[in-house]
Amino acid sequence: MKTDKEKILEIIHSSIESVKPGNIFPEKISLNENILQICGSIFNLDEIKNIFVVGIGKASAEMALCLENILGNRITAGIAVTKEGHSSQTKIVKVIEASHPYPDERSLTAGNEILSLCKRADKNDLVINLISGGGSVLAEVLKEKIKLAEWIELNKFLINSGADISEINSIRQKISKIKNGGLLCFIYPAESISLIISDVIGDKLEFIASGPTFYKQTNINTILEIINKYQIDKHFSKDILDYLIEDTVNEKPQNSVKNFIIANNDWLLINAKLEAEKLGYNNIIVNREISGEVEILSKQIAQEMINKKNTLLIYGGESTVKVKGKGKGGRNQELVLRIFNELKDTNHNFVIASAGSDGTDGPTEAAGAILTSNDINNQICTEINSYLDQNDSYNFHKLNGSLIKTGPTKTNVMDLIIGYLK
Repeated sequence: MKTDKEKILEIIHSSIESVKPGNIFPEKISLNENILQICGSIFNLDEIKNIFVVGIGKASAEMALCLENILGNRITAGIAVTKEGHSSQTKIVKVIEASHPYPDERSLTAGNEILSLCKRADKNDLVINLISGGGSVLAEVLKEKIKLAEWIELNKFLINSGADISEINSIRQKISKIKNGGLLCFIYPAESISLIISDVIGDKLEFIASGPTFYKQTNINTILEIINKYQIDKHFSKDILDYLIEDTVNEKPQNSVKNFIIANNDWLLINAKLEAEKLGYNNIIVNREISGEVEILSKQIAQEMINKKNTLLIYGGESTVKVKGKGKGGRNQELVLRIFNELKDTNHNFVIASAGSDGTDGPTEAAGAILTSNDINNQICTEINSYLDQNDSYNFHKLNGSLIKTGPTKTNVMDLIIGYLK
């Protein structure tokens, strides 16, 4: 008989599989002779001269491969920028690997190659954009005065500050030429459609990969609040601050675009619930919009597990970690360790797991972690607080054997958290 730990790992793997591009694209795209249907939009390929593909994000290479399997050599050319190690073997679309979660010079190279491709598109052409989480870092074209080193440092600062993705991407948009609908300016006058795998709570288009094909006027008061909250003005140059506080009304991109969400965290949670039911668990989706610092969330989730004993609890979203130590870890690994720390003295049997759907949690090769009440007697558990103080959850789980490793999943719909106490 399978243990609860084995069953919960099965739920995690099955749920992630359900939101991979290979399982999504056949439902969203079809080609019948020269009629292409994408999410209900119909394109007569006899009237289209060229099809260009632009992919930005951790899932983009796999999305490009799935699109190639449908369109084949009808694709004229394409570029997909993905995280290092997340490539797929495409034949027509060029795949570029770049760094994530912290950017490097490859992100700028990729951004310039994308611009060169977009500038080839004319009024009788179609540009299919494949967008997913991680794109904010993986491809970039900076405004003139921003230097590479400071841009890298700004990203590291924001990620480690505990800022949420909407705050981080609001800042990123202000210093970029291709975010917040900026990419559309380079695609014009071609027709454009975007297929988007969402890694943002509420599927807000302006924050998924920082919205390269979605325009929304920036509220300067929001930017000022973020600057003050994280004291950005005390850490970065006048050039960056000038762009951030610039209150000019950006011109809306001239060409229209159809943006379609084709997968999101909700679909991940629904499939987790269905799989849990198959395995015989009484279960509920407690919260679809988990956010905030893991130090606070861990206490909430631990208490909910105690209050809802014998029920498998499912959560989705994306937490944050305010990094104070010099250890190695990710939000999922630290969340699991903190919840475990809350529950270890309760005399209950429990399992707690959290995993990033992209297969990589922070700057580690693990997707997340899983701990059970059986781990309480392990010697390393006497040192939990030391590991937490250093934000060193990865090394705790590595030594304890509690890492979840899926490898790159080539999708990205935020995190899945499962708790079970009896």
